[in-house]
Amino acid sequence: MQIPCFVDKSFLLTCKTAIKVCKLDKYANLVVQETVGEKLVHKCGVVDFKPFKCSDKRKKCLLCKASEHPKYPKPKCEQVGVIYVIICNICQRNNDQHEYIGESKRPIHKRFDDHHKKLTVAEMNKHKNPKKNSRGQYIIDDHMPSAVSAHCMLSHDGVYDLSIGQLSVKRQEDTRKAYEALACRKFEPKLNRRSEGGQVIPT
Repeated sequence: MQIPCFVDKSFLLTCKTAIKVCKLDKYANLVVQETVGEKLVHKCGVVDFKPFKCSDKRKKCLLCKASEHPKYPKPKCEQVGVIYVIICNICQRNNDQHEYIGESKRPIHKRFDDHHKKLTVAEMNKHKNPKKNSRGQYIIDDHMPSAVSAHCMLSHDGVYDLSIGQLSVKRQEDTRKAYEALACRKFEPKLNRRSEGGQVIPT
């Protein structure tokens, strides 16, 4: 919410009082600025709500601790509908880029947690030998083990050193799935599952 710079001080004071009464002062800043021409003279009335920080509720958030993707910004923890890209930093340091592109309707921090869960023997076998339908296509469902976690366990002895970036945010599922498929076709990430013809399968 932005407050025009021409409002009087009593209105700004009312805004400050309302924010404090609603107990939003922890998440909001009210500053005052004003511009004359193109020159900034002093700050005008702007209510700037701070983004959610995991330190407020979760002290062990893996997304907060993760590094940002070198090309794309790190998503906010509570953001939903994210199409994201994860990169393995260990492979990156060895000049062998391994990326994973995915999407999630849930808060992104929960999906990122899924990529850090160590797989059981059964899940590892499911990852190595995914089921196929009668046409020879892989059957991908919501219960498939994380390809990122499998990579970290198989290639790096269970060391998870990952960076994450946000490609886009789409609230509608069909739009999000289509964007994910286009991104997989464009970037061809190594960690995404592939069909027998080598085409990347969005998961």
